[in-house]
Amino acid sequence: MVAACGENRAVVTKQGSLWTWGRVDGIGHRVHGIPGRIGSDYFGDTVDMANCGSMSIIVLTSSGRVWTCGKNDRCTPHNPDTFRLVHPNFFNNRKIVMVASGSMHKMAVDEDGMLSTWGDNFNGELCMAQRPLVPGYGSRSPIAIAPAIFHGDKVVYVSGGYQNTMVVTENGSL
Repeated sequence: MVAACGENRAVVTKQGSLWTWGRVDGIGHRVHGIPGRIGSDYFGDTVDMANCGSMSIIVLTSSGRVWTCGKNDRCTPHNPDTFRLVHPNFFNNRKIVMVASGSMHKMAVDEDGMLSTWGDNFNGELCMAQRPLVPGYGSRSPIAIAPAIFHGDKVVYVSGGYQNTMVVTENGSL
């Protein structure tokens, strides 16, 4: 699979390795502009999926673990070139089956069709019923989005862009 956003790129091979490159932080290695391989040994598992944000990458392994690298939102400073595991407790220890990224926000869908979002929330891109009082402030940690937001339907696909999120539910609604 391939993914791109801003100036970051990612490729997942059939063997489950991740290759990344770009001109900004968030690619998982220090040599910007040159593709770098991040093998399955790094994650302790093969990589199934990757998606790029403006200055970040989100990775899903075959065991359903989620890893992020870079600036996941404007308020979470950390080493921009080190992947870190998103603790499974944030997803109620459910297996994640899909990940996506917007410019400065992330999304994960678990095996039961529950959507979790985190990052910036400038225009309600975190799919929360109420936006925060301070525009732009979102959540540093994944928050499960109540199925009621989607009329009780399970989420089967999610995609993000610049300050927006698109969700497809099990009945085909967008």
